[in-house]
Amino acid sequence: MKNNNIPIFILVAFVIILIIYIKEYNTSKYTHLPGHKRVALCIAGAVGIKTGNYQAGKLDYVNFRAIERCIRTHIIEANPGVEFEIFIHTWNPDLEQDLKRLYDPKKILCEDNNIYRDEIKSKISGVDTEEQQFRQISHLLSIKKSLTMALDDPTEFDCFIRLRPDVLLWKDMELDEYATARHAYVNGHSTPEHGEGNGDFHHILNKNDAIVMSSLYDRCSPCVATIHKIIQSLFKEATGRNFIPDSIIPGKHQEVLRKLYRLSVKTGYLDDFKLREYGLTTEELMTYRGF
Repeated sequence: MKNNNIPIFILVAFVIILIIYIKEYNTSKYTHLPGHKRVALCIAGAVGIKTGNYQAGKLDYVNFRAIERCIRTHIIEANPGVEFEIFIHTWNPDLEQDLKRLYDPKKILCEDNNIYRDEIKSKISGVDTEEQQFRQISHLLSIKKSLTMALDDPTEFDCFIRLRPDVLLWKDMELDEYATARHAYVNGHSTPEHGEGNGDFHHILNKNDAIVMSSLYDRCSPCVATIHKIIQSLFKEATGRNFIPDSIIPGKHQEVLRKLYRLSVKTGYLDDFKLREYGLTTEELMTYRGF
């Protein structure tokens, strides 16, 4: 009589493989099998100028090339095995060719936000000055446009990272630390007055949360566009959840270029040696407004 029993070593091996798979799947930030990791880097907003108030088409920009170096070093190269595609929307039409050469994005659109001025102003309601609110709501529109590019792409991305074109990062963003299947993440904060989860330097999202974030501009009709709070406020209204702050702290690990000298260099978080890695110098930063 033929023995149909499966050898015990095969059963043991199968159980071990199953346990490893379940552990990897549950702890991964990805929603499918490990090893097929695709991330959309969605850059949105305006590249600022060195002095004065921002104006589209003004050529005296901060060193935006330093931002590409930090993204390449601390996001792309810090996550080997992950496939990245870049999508860019900015309010700097004169920089489109420069940004295209610099980032080699899959899609890019650079516009003048003044063409949307009346529409944006119709969404303003609150105590901050009209210009402050205009910038906040304009940023929401840029976020919508950059995320929509990625969401409309035929690639099935596991994760969407929303970035700004004027914020330097000098700490590795290790994506295995983010459980985006369950949470939406934002940069941390070192000062309590900002409020937990109210950052706007970056967000790390799954597809469903990226869809929600792309809708925030449309949900603002009108809304109180309070600086540092508008994104989380609208996101919580839509999802019932707050963002989870990550370990990347403004000033200490990440900062707006025009404030970098005052908040990061003078405080000892950055020195000339580190700045040179990104093509920056202390002397240059001291010429920026807000230094």
